[in-house]
Amino acid sequence: MIVKDIDDERLYFATPSDSRKGRESTANPNVSAHFHWPAVGRQVRIVGTATGLGHAASEADFAERGRGPRLAAHLHRPGSPADRAGALAESERPGTVHAGGVPCPPSWTLYAVTPTEVEFWEASADRVHHRVAYRAEGTVWRHELLWP
Repeated sequence: MIVKDIDDERLYFATPSDSRKGRESTANPNVSAHFHWPAVGRQVRIVGTATGLGHAASEADFAERGRGPRLAAHLHRPGSPADRAGALAESERPGTVHAGGVPCPPSWTLYAVTPTEVEFWEASADRVHHRVAYRAEGTVWRHELLWP
């Protein structure tokens, strides 16, 4: 998943609702995101609940994207096998069909992930890594030090 935006309360990503991510997020909205920076020995893990934000928010998200990504969204074939040559040949079609504006596909969905847990990890040369977890308890966030 590519995180499109983050604000004070949520992370946002968009995908067609009939893609694997979309189907899985609908079937089980409990999700996690993991950001890893091995060069600096850091990572963040976020656990939360994904919610589709509706048609208007999804269309607004789609409209903010460049023409190339909007055209690519029309190539979407959830779970279908593909070959590079076929994908390149097919990639020409949306530009021809949508020579003017590029409409938002009906399945395009903007999701928001509301975190319930955030864990920060910092590597240590002695392998006694530093780990801190924050967990939401209602409107209060509790933190604790975790074993390496």
